[in-house]
Amino acid sequence: MSDNYDEETRPLFKLLRTEAFRFIIVRYNHFSLLQQLKQDLQSRFPERPFLSVNTAQTDYSQVSQSYFQLGSGFLLLEQFEDALKQQANPEQRPDIEQNNQRRRDLCAGLNLRRDKLAQYPITLVVCIQGADHELYAKSIMEKMPDLWSFRSYMLDLHKPIQPPTEAVVGREPTGFIDDIRVEAETPDFELKRLQSLLANAPEQEYDYRRSLYPQLVSLAIDSGAYAIADQALAEWRDIAIGEEQSQIHVCRGDLAEIAGDLVSARTEFEQALDVSRQLENRYQEGVAYQRLGDVCTALGDLPQALGYYQKYAELREQLHADYPSNVHFNNGLAIAYEKLGEIHAALGDLQLALEYYEKRRDLGEQLHAAYPSNVGFKNGLAIAYGKLGETHAALGDLQQALEYYQKYAELREQLHAAYPSNVGFKNGLAIAYEKLGQTHAALGDLQQALEYHRKETELFEQLYAAHPSNVGFKNGLAIAYEKLGQTHAALGDLPQALGYYEKRRDLGEQLYAAYPSNVGFKNGLAIAYSKLGQTHAALGDLQLALEYYQKDAELSEQLYAAYPSNVGFKNGLAIAYAKLAQFNRDQLNDPATAIDYFRRAEALWQALTRDAPRYAEFQKNLRQVGNDLRALT
Repeated sequence: MSDNYDEETRPLFKLLRTEAFRFIIVRYNHFSLLQQLKQDLQSRFPERPFLSVNTAQTDYSQVSQSYFQLGSGFLLLEQFEDALKQQANPEQRPDIEQNNQRRRDLCAGLNLRRDKLAQYPITLVVCIQGADHELYAKSIMEKMPDLWSFRSYMLDLHKPIQPPTEAVVGREPTGFIDDIRVEAETPDFELKRLQSLLANAPEQEYDYRRSLYPQLVSLAIDSGAYAIADQALAEWRDIAIGEEQSQIHVCRGDLAEIAGDLVSARTEFEQALDVSRQLENRYQEGVAYQRLGDVCTALGDLPQALGYYQKYAELREQLHADYPSNVHFNNGLAIAYEKLGEIHAALGDLQLALEYYEKRRDLGEQLHAAYPSNVGFKNGLAIAYGKLGETHAALGDLQQALEYYQKYAELREQLHAAYPSNVGFKNGLAIAYEKLGQTHAALGDLQQALEYHRKETELFEQLYAAHPSNVGFKNGLAIAYEKLGQTHAALGDLPQALGYYEKRRDLGEQLYAAYPSNVGFKNGLAIAYSKLGQTHAALGDLQLALEYYQKDAELSEQLYAAYPSNVGFKNGLAIAYAKLAQFNRDQLNDPATAIDYFRRAEALWQALTRDAPRYAEFQKNLRQVGNDLRALT
């Protein structure tokens, strides 16, 4: 007869994938089972701190100090059966009474500090060696009733021990304990489990409910269940304390950003920043700065975004310097470098962007190599490869870009295969296919490009159909249609290209009408008009082509006037002028108007090559417009 270790621990390990406060009770009848559990916790979650304390040789003060210094991870209280017992003392010996008082203080202290314990993402495991007939659960309920109410899971590990010296009475009935054991096979199952726990939790058990809400919100957002996340946040907000308020504002801002409401998102992130500053929580303050940088970027305010990202990086560097062994702070620093790279690329400084992305990659590779099972680190490394691909493509090194995009796609495929219900990983894979398609098209392999863009479109159609309220997925689908249109146009199939460009325009107009403050949507619509102008010109409908080119130029002028530091908008306006120049020259036979537009485009590209000299596209376009002007003059 074999032991029950695998059967008992399988749901536990699934439960622990989400880092949060857990109170776990483990009974075992053989020391080897506990040793196996300790080894598995450290091997399965190597990035989390791990500490084991012998309860029989310590007191509450030492346990409490160890817990709060740990900060996150696992704290195992071994030989906890000692704390549940009281040694008989008929002779009133002081040493025995002192030891009994130590036991009482340990149980009482843990019970009284339950609320404080629950504020840390630590799995607290009490380990009890005993036989099946010992009613350890009853002892815990009596001595630590408040902490008992927070229990997340109970394991009863046993293996055959020969020869038995006494008859075994039988396993203690677990009763309602079975109701809280988990088989978290899918995110949907886990969502329902967490919702059930909250529904059945007594209303006055505020701290227990506060330990469940962060798990429910995080899982709901990851799986696209935005309505569930919003409802959970509303309930959590009513009972939240301390830094939880900052976390709630961040999550509410994330949901607003997903829905396209950037103004509300910014307000939530500003409130999160205020709370974290008041509490002097540097970690949460950094999170708020990062989110504010993201939303300012989406709103087109790049100088403001840069300021926020610099503050974010400064805080992450401080935490990394103070706690160099904390892998979460290391990962936070990597993300800070990524954000600085993004903003410097948008401002035109590709060399500085490249340096930050390389720092991000180096930290990402170190984290992934040390903790290959951590999906967050793997996802971060994928993002680093994607950013390096973008930068090398902008620098004109398409082969180097292709190598990074292939690494990017490989990790994305692995993540999506392992977690198919995670909408973020699915979205990331779609973007990876888009990048590969773009690069193959630039290298002249149009059939390969078409294959990747079809894969990209298929994924975005699935995402948008399943989550129509997510404006990011809607915008992703619009871009996918644009890429298919470009590829079909390059292959000579103009009617097919026109159909995709019209789909891109329709989605773009819906997005811009609903969210006019989102500069990305406005820029995307300008691009859609440009593509339609180009296609109608090729098909011979000159009047419609001119109308689309003029719409493109109008939107591009508005964007550049509002955000002159954004090199993408400046380049977009130059392209719009160049398209109008070519149209007037080639289709309307109006060289004077063509020269005027060419000169406007030339002035913009001269400024771009001066301010952002590493962009290969700007250099190429400046040479081309110079040739066009010389031919006309």
